Amino acid sequence: MRTIGEHHPCLIVATDTDPQTAAQAGADAVIDADPAETLKAGLLLGVRVDASEEPLAGAADFLLLGDGEITNRPFIELCARLGLPTFMGTGGATLSEVTRAVGWFQLAFRHGEVASPARRRLAIDGGGNLVLLHGTLLDAPSDADHNLRAMQRMHGQSLQPVGFEDRSGGAGVAPLAVACGAIAVVRQYDAGFADMAAGVRRAETLLGEPRKVPGRGEEAAARAIRRHTVAAHDLTAGHVLTRQDVDFATPAPGENEFAPKDVDGILGRELQRELKQGEAVSRDAVGGDIEGPAPWFSPRPPKHKPDG
Repeated sequence: MRTIGEHHPCLIVATDTDPQTAAQAGADAVIDADPAETLKAGLLLGVRVDASEEPLAGAADFLLLGDGEITNRPFIELCARLGLPTFMGTGGATLSEVTRAVGWFQLAFRHGEVASPARRRLAIDGGGNLVLLHGTLLDAPSDADHNLRAMQRMHGQSLQPVGFEDRSGGAGVAPLAVACGAIAVVRQYDAGFADMAAGVRRAETLLGEPRKVPGRGEEAAARAIRRHTVAAHDLTAGHVLTRQDVDFATPAPGENEFAPKDVDGILGRELQRELKQGEAVSRDAVGGDIEGPAPWFSPRPPKHKPDG
């Protein structure tokens, strides 16, 4: 089963093309295609629905509701009862119209008469069944027409995941939409589709993961530019260290040396041996290990509030 959401790869959906062409261009799903050909190409199948005809789940993995149905409560509720993941177009809608439509959908989905289908190849992370598709109704939109920040506002107001329906015709807008939180991109297949799909995947690589850790190969580079504590001038055994006696030099401290963050712990220590200018102040030189300072914002406050 394919899962989409904040911590999963973006679902790229192609419309108005055959599954084989879509797969070669980097799509994950197609709309209104032959189910057998879709399965053969290894893609998910979506069905675009509107109120002009009865929505049928059939072999579909998800539904795509047109932008014009955002105020059509009976139809939204009918689609919600089908139990399929649903992408709801919001082009031309206000935030209040979107949140109202979300309410209709969620109530019908939770209390509907029709159970969710047993066969399911697409899931939305978090257990929901609705993705809001941000987009413009204009065929040749300007940059300002896309208003990508609206996706973040929609997500914050409705608590539903958001996607992006790309009518830009170029390759640069969809990757920015992904950077703004889009978990899916829907686009009519055209000459620029493959470049757009590649741009989305690159954007995901650039975004990385929501954690701050050294990147691959950064450890050695960080060690080279960080500093360890050294003697500022020649020091004799028995000397009691003061701040004027120490300096800091690259690279980072070795196993038995001290980083600048440990300097408070060695000040006031009596040297066990002499140190030459520039020589590392090691643990054996100060008589063993020290108690490191408590980090600021920890449950145990430091002895002195840090400068700044």
